[in-house]
Amino acid sequence: MALELTSPEAPEDLESIGRKKITQGDLKEGVGLLIKAAKKYEGRGENLDAARTYRHIASVLLSNPKLKNKARPFLLKAASLYIDLISKEIERFEINLSRLEDFCINVIESFALLGDREKLEKYAKEFARMYEELAETYMDTDEIDSAIIAYESAYRYYKFIDAVEDIKSVAGQLIDLYGKISKEYLDRKAHEKAADTFLRIAYFVKELFGYDAHYMEMAETAAKNYETASKLAYAEGNLDKTTSILLKAQYAYLLAGNTARAKLIGINLSRMLYQVINNLRSHGNHERAYKKMVELAQAILGLGKLNEAIRIYKNTMEEEPKIGYKLEMRLALLKYLVAEKKDAHLLENVEQVEFYIRRGNLLKAFDIAQRIIERQEGLENFKKKLYEAEGITSSF
Repeated sequence: MALELTSPEAPEDLESIGRKKITQGDLKEGVGLLIKAAKKYEGRGENLDAARTYRHIASVLLSNPKLKNKARPFLLKAASLYIDLISKEIERFEINLSRLEDFCINVIESFALLGDREKLEKYAKEFARMYEELAETYMDTDEIDSAIIAYESAYRYYKFIDAVEDIKSVAGQLIDLYGKISKEYLDRKAHEKAADTFLRIAYFVKELFGYDAHYMEMAETAAKNYETASKLAYAEGNLDKTTSILLKAQYAYLLAGNTARAKLIGINLSRMLYQVINNLRSHGNHERAYKKMVELAQAILGLGKLNEAIRIYKNTMEEEPKIGYKLEMRLALLKYLVAEKKDAHLLENVEQVEFYIRRGNLLKAFDIAQRIIERQEGLENFKKKLYEAEGITSSF
């Protein structure tokens, strides 16, 4: 059936039909319609929609080896529009940090795809300074949560350009801020939140001292607080919450190098999870049971029983193949490898994945985790089984 525009002037219609044409294999006409849509969005002053559409055009062209060289002007146009959006966002009375981060990432990714290292570093440096200034402003108005988000973004962009002194300066600020927050959580006996915060402190401590005793001590402090939180949950009769917190404790102990404690928790946790899963199933709560099965797979993976972990994971994937579960398994594997190898660079990769999880961008986190796992050597058999469990025969 022929597709018809409800309004030849509406960029929304042009975009919708353009995307459908591309899906149907009519690349030339589809891209043509998207270009018209982007120009109309721009003409209406809707720069975000225009930038998004130009970026999509570039992605379509880049996915075709014969058309890759045609993507350049659309990437440049998208980057230009996103830079304009950044300028307007930081002039707002209340800045949307999530939206601002999305704009910045799109600029960086556009220049990365263009292979323009000079502009890549130029804008990374500008964004780092912009975020640091924002953080200082938030500190002046006692908006600590926003200050942390801004400092963490500044930190990431300084890392990108390897500005060592700036990295250490921002890391020090974050350690101080997280330190105050952890004390507040401990005063309120909110041990799980305190433990989460101690792990954040550990990461930035690692930036100052490396993956050494300082980092491990902080990770162990986090693990102990997770244990305390799990005991409180257990005293309340909440086994579901208890097991979720104990899984965090197991991996915190692994990162802290306390393998004996991690193993003991992992064994006890596995037993508890079998009990929780059976109880959930008996009450017909299958969706929650799948979630706990993925936790069981992670607990067993943390014990080094990779094949057994995959077997349990496969059973879950056959019933509930959620991207969140796939991401959790990859993150567990990466943390296990970090602990096994004491690999500071791999720990950086884990932090990058968790950064996007905290920002709610699971697709981006999954993509990064997948690419990191693909680079790991000596795991070919495990990776093959992981993909088979997810219903695919090769990596992607």
